Amino acid sequence: MNADAEDFSSNNWDGSASNVTYDAESGIIGGAGASFNGSNSKIGLSANLDAYIISGSYSVAVLVKLPDSAPATQPIFARGIVSTVGPSYYGTGLIIYSNQVQFTRNAGGSAQYVISAPFEFESSKRYLIGVTVNKGASTATIYIFPLESKARGIGSGTIAPVSVGIHASYDQGLNFGANLRNVSNQYASFSANEFLVFSTILTQKWFIDYAAFLRGFR
Repeated sequence: MNADAEDFSSNNWDGSASNVTYDAESGIIGGAGASFNGSNSKIGLSANLDAYIISGSYSVAVLVKLPDSAPATQPIFARGIVSTVGPSYYGTGLIIYSNQVQFTRNAGGSAQYVISAPFEFESSKRYLIGVTVNKGASTATIYIFPLESKARGIGSGTIAPVSVGIHASYDQGLNFGANLRNVSNQYASFSANEFLVFSTILTQKWFIDYAAFLRGFR
């Protein structure tokens, strides 16, 4: 996200930005980052990512800078997280709250699968946040590394062992910076300039090493 929403890998899976602005202050590792306004900003992600996010195992690493006054809910990426009458739980996503990060991966059934990593976030600070999703083992792990200290937050738990369930009435696609679900849409107000998706399950050491590297750019 160096002043755009294009995919810088060789896949050409570009995103589609709406109401996003770009400025150098948002940049963490050089160049301009993307700023989200908390009310209608989002980057629609390529449907090609569904093979990983919806149906497979994968890892995500993202760099975010929280605003001076951060709302309690900051969606990193999500697709239609919703609880409907039944109850049945649908959707998936990674969301920052004031004192934790939660990852949801529901299969459209009566069981709700949510894991969390406790962490007391501070406004105006930069963070490396990641999640690894092992569909075969039905587990996921969240990693939180502030770039201005050597603290960390880690949490793991059980996830749905099958593909994510998407409720058609609430689905607005896979988005970065928003959880869109046709009811109580949620938008982030952070800044970001890197969103990495891997088709492998990264190790804790990878996140530790990458956080150490990034601290040189903060």
